[in-house]
Amino acid sequence: MSASKSAASESPATATRKWPVWLRYADNAFFFALFLFALARSKGGWRLAGVLLGLPSFVLWIIAKLQLGGSFTVTAQARRLVTRGLYSRFRHPIYYFSTLFLLATALCLRNIYFYVYLLLMVAGQLWRIRSEERALLNKFGEDYREYRQRTWF
Repeated sequence: MSASKSAASESPATATRKWPVWLRYADNAFFFALFLFALARSKGGWRLAGVLLGLPSFVLWIIAKLQLGGSFTVTAQARRLVTRGLYSRFRHPIYYFSTLFLLATALCLRNIYFYVYLLLMVAGQLWRIRSEERALLNKFGEDYREYRQRTWF
């Protein structure tokens, strides 16, 4: 299987326009600001745990988005099969690393409402993963099955 398969045969009716770069990373900026707020409020071991878990997770979350490139969409679409970089090891690194980053934020905030938000977000991400898996299987079939066998999560 090649490093990625292009969706060049996509018709103009099904093609979606690309998001502006600033909008693709607006959520990252918001959550990083929240993380900094949480760090400022936390003390001792909670702050250290937040930094050790949060900073690497945030960097990997951004890298995953960069590697996904123009395939990033709000709705489950199978534009191309990205299998390079973090995607060579993880099927859904954006979800994985964003969840770890928000967990780090939750550890610093130590707020029941944020823990509830985190649980709801994980449930939503699991639903979205299932939708994306179906779309990718429908478009890429056996190539996607092989890719799934080689990757985690």
